[in-house]
Amino acid sequence: MASAGRTLKTRLLVLVLAVIGVPAIPAAEVHRYTVKVDDALEGLTVKVCAAGSPHALAARSADAERYLLEAHSIDSGHRIPLESGQLSLADAKGCVEYRVDLRAAAQLIERYAQLDDNNVATTSAVWLWRPAGQGGFATEVRFELAGGLKVSVPWTLVDGSDPARPLYSIPLSPQSDDAVTVFGRFDNCGIEVPGARLRTAVLRGRYGGAPDELMNWIQSAASNVALAYGRFPNPTAQVIVVPVAKSSDDAREACPFGHVIRDGGEAVQFFVNQRRPHDEFIADWTATHEFSHLLIPYITSDEKWISEGLASYYQNLLMARAGAYSQEKAWRKIVEGFQRGEKSVPHLSLEDAMPVGSWDGIMKTYWGGAAVFLLADVELRAKSGNEESLDAVLDRLQACCLPSKRRWDGRTFFRKLDELSPFPLFERLYDRHRTSRRFPDYAASLQDLGIRMNSGRIHMRDDAKLADIRRAIMAAPIEISKRHSGQGQECIGGP
Repeated sequence: MASAGRTLKTRLLVLVLAVIGVPAIPAAEVHRYTVKVDDALEGLTVKVCAAGSPHALAARSADAERYLLEAHSIDSGHRIPLESGQLSLADAKGCVEYRVDLRAAAQLIERYAQLDDNNVATTSAVWLWRPAGQGGFATEVRFELAGGLKVSVPWTLVDGSDPARPLYSIPLSPQSDDAVTVFGRFDNCGIEVPGARLRTAVLRGRYGGAPDELMNWIQSAASNVALAYGRFPNPTAQVIVVPVAKSSDDAREACPFGHVIRDGGEAVQFFVNQRRPHDEFIADWTATHEFSHLLIPYITSDEKWISEGLASYYQNLLMARAGAYSQEKAWRKIVEGFQRGEKSVPHLSLEDAMPVGSWDGIMKTYWGGAAVFLLADVELRAKSGNEESLDAVLDRLQACCLPSKRRWDGRTFFRKLDELSPFPLFERLYDRHRTSRRFPDYAASLQDLGIRMNSGRIHMRDDAKLADIRRAIMAAPIEISKRHSGQGQECIGGP
């Protein structure tokens, strides 16, 4: 009865506004979810009260059907049938409820195989069934957690006053991959770096490690990226650290793999050998590279040379700015990268190299793109007497456009950089290099910077034409360096 009364009042308000000539503001409608997590992490019980009148619920993953145990209407108790991969709501009234086999869904991705039984990770695409054809409505998800369980998602935290019942909204995003959700008893920290508080989950593996050291590594790498223009590009990104070491004999590198996911927010996931010593993590460039991707929006997948090129360029200069690399080491790694890229698939352009999928294709993609951004950075600095830089343009990009809710194509992205720069050079470089088989000509820029490599060693001339620019590229401005130290951690520990 109360609901009917509110509906009548809303209709009367709309009628009054129409009579007096004031545009009516429709009442906000939201898809509302309540997710109950089993204490033993065996399953999820999901209640959905959908806005509008959707005809079905659909999951983004084709594997979701395998883990769906049952679904029914809450009002009538009637079973909801699965038809053509969707939960039909033709005969369902009001809210519905379904149950998912969480433990089985967590086995879908092999990289999570080394987690202990106290935490599980899977993609939201396999358990979140969403109203079909109702993408125009907002979506809110409240978790109900018992027994000290925690959850990590990339979504926007709306209400965290009760840790056992956090409420999130799912923002629009490019959907570059499927968002990862983590449930269980793991180390959950808010890591403070300049301009951001990163929501960081360090999962527990079957073979132990040092979560505190991994948190410090994440903090260090994210702070490196803040040295681009004084703040981290996303103030609330999700970070997931997944242990993969199987035994004390596991001798793999500290961080074998990392990647960025932009789905319902931005997240960076790292797969780590938790048995490696802390100094190996601090010296590793992987986290700095992955965090650098967040300096720009998601670029369509057929132009990976842009995003991978920028991250490859910045990973080295940011490691130098942070003191993890000497300037000589950073320039050597950049030049060696250019040389590898130049020798790789010389018959293919930057646009065509990545789909090849081979190591050579990757080298051309990553380092050809990095060369384009070096050319842009040097030209900006040279034309402005070091007053302008790629850092400054990316600073303006973050202020206007990040985090971005949509996908960008390469031309749109470079045009936006030109709009934000006093010197329109980005689209010209894009047109010159994206379809050219010739590797970007970096040699002249290196000569002007006073950089020469001989027998694997870097030589730098202080009397070179652009020696001041060379030094400036690898050194963060003093005011940014001062901000680099303001950071901390607030953690909720594991079991």
